[in-house]
Amino acid sequence: MPLWGFHPNAFARNAVLDVLLRTRQHHSALCFLRDNPSPNYLTYAILLTHLCKAENWPGARGCFLAMLHQGFIPSSASLAAVFACCSKLGAMSHLLQLLSFILVSGYQFTSAMWACLIARLCREGRLDEAISMLAKMLGSGFSPTVVTYTPLVRALYQSGRHDIASELFTHMSSTNCSPDLVLHNVLMDCMAKERRYDAALGIYLNLRESQIKPDAYTLSTVVQVLQLSGNVSLLPRLLLDSDIPYDLVACNSVLNALCKSGFPSQAVQFFINMIKCDIKPDSYSYVGLLDSLCQLGRIDHAVNLYRSIVSIDPDSNAYIHAAILHGLVKKGQNRMALMILNEAIRQNCALDAVCYTVVLHGLLQAHMIEEACMLFNKMKYSGMSSNTCTYNVMLRGLCRTRDEHAVKWFLREMECSDVEMDSISFNTMIVLLIKLQHISSATALIREMINLGMELSTKTLSLISQYVGHVHVLKDAHIAENDQSDSTNDLLACSAS
Repeated sequence: MPLWGFHPNAFARNAVLDVLLRTRQHHSALCFLRDNPSPNYLTYAILLTHLCKAENWPGARGCFLAMLHQGFIPSSASLAAVFACCSKLGAMSHLLQLLSFILVSGYQFTSAMWACLIARLCREGRLDEAISMLAKMLGSGFSPTVVTYTPLVRALYQSGRHDIASELFTHMSSTNCSPDLVLHNVLMDCMAKERRYDAALGIYLNLRESQIKPDAYTLSTVVQVLQLSGNVSLLPRLLLDSDIPYDLVACNSVLNALCKSGFPSQAVQFFINMIKCDIKPDSYSYVGLLDSLCQLGRIDHAVNLYRSIVSIDPDSNAYIHAAILHGLVKKGQNRMALMILNEAIRQNCALDAVCYTVVLHGLLQAHMIEEACMLFNKMKYSGMSSNTCTYNVMLRGLCRTRDEHAVKWFLREMECSDVEMDSISFNTMIVLLIKLQHISSATALIREMINLGMELSTKTLSLISQYVGHVHVLKDAHIAENDQSDSTNDLLACSAS
């Protein structure tokens, strides 16, 4: 500006500052502010407003302190914005300091400030103080809104204080403060987490009767409730009767529920409807579609779709690869799964240990031991880090063959790779040793399991009772943490006999 002979005044500087902040050029705005030789009240008010909207509490706090240092008194609106930002993001000590400033300076404490303070106490888990604060709010002549009640009701339900939450909800309704969509969604979510599925569905039906239009979050919750309660058969009808606006998250929830609950045809149709509604699918959407196609036996369609996805996006999420491999293995297409995995390896796709483990499981289930060992070695030499699950899959597969030499080789592999045996590994080995009549070795492993605080599986316990014939010993072994030495001695004695 000075190059053209124009020397900006405070108004011009404030206008430029406001434009920079509105266009999210925060760094440029701060640099411009530092060059301002004489910021006025409006300068700080503009900056405070934008920093609070951006939820930048450190910046808002610094600006507020600088404003006070310059002798400017913030307006009620600016103070309310700072209080809301602090209650959400600041430390509790900062919020109490701000509260003290408001009371000492003679500002009126507003209903919104009460709501922010109650919500913060709820997040801190200080529910008794939050309830007391609500009582003080009512005693001060303020009328709480649904925004005030919502965090308190949610926190009470989450802490298991259902009676107080129900009483509070009833009190709210009696004061002509009607619950809104957010509170309905909160209640549905709380009921779902407590496995009170009928109550959650009842809230949803009440929502529709109240002429409140559900949103995508509502749909996601309803899908979860139907899936967990085993009533997914109602989902297709719900979708047909619903005028809920979908977003990608809600669509993925529906796809996942339909796919996992035995409705693959409806899942495929729902994916088609997503595309028609111009909702762009992501990797999770394609996972649901690939799984559904495999469930329907449309293997060629699934493989072609997978290859199309990978060709368009070579860096596709590992979930995409795992989905097609899992679908193929479930359908017994183990050689096809191995071929797809090898293609992905050659193309340097973003694979993870799950992809290898899924195919290894399929190969071992099909008794393709040689192919499984070759794939495991390829995985090891490629630098892919195997997890305990991968080793357990291989160990179980080799133990089924009862090939002692192969099992010993694999146990050495586990030892060299610093993979510790977990309860699954121990149970697998104990079952093998019992089947091979190596009772003393099995007993030694059982003793080691007990000392490590691990439990025997039902299958292992059943097999031991078959070979040993003393069921009470098994009970002692199962509760070994209470009496480890006695149960171990009894088991050893029975094994010796």
